Amino acid sequence: MKPKVRILVFRVGAVLGLIAVCGLSCYLAVMWAVHRHGPDADPAGMEWLHERLGIDATQVAGLEDLELRYSEQRSRLMSEMEALQARLATQLRVKSEADAEVVETIEQIHGVHGGLQELSVRYYFDLLRLLPDEQQTRLRRLAAQSLSKPL
Repeated sequence: MKPKVRILVFRVGAVLGLIAVCGLSCYLAVMWAVHRHGPDADPAGMEWLHERLGIDATQVAGLEDLELRYSEQRSRLMSEMEALQARLATQLRVKSEADAEVVETIEQIHGVHGGLQELSVRYYFDLLRLLPDEQQTRLRRLAAQSLSKPL
């Protein structure tokens, strides 16, 4: 096999392997969440967060606008992610190499993933501003713990 072909085969294999690992990781994370919290659990995690922070009914009313905006934006991004993942799955079934179309889909997935991360960080800081000191401390601790755990 020629060196250029060998390099191309290696790159395609590496990309497909990475996609498989990422897909499997996402699948396992969702399955764990459904198993742990049940299929009807709050997908944005609001109830869990309220419980962990000790947010009372009065505070919930004050957070409704923020949480509604966050949930709507997250839902839109998650729908976009699902559509892109379905497109990539189709591409992986029918294509024989990681061509420009596959690479573009992967880049779009990365963009949406970055959008989800940015949305979560904005929500964190918006929520932080609305909480009293004790709950801010709890929220900071929860954020630090979640970021220190591998997926």
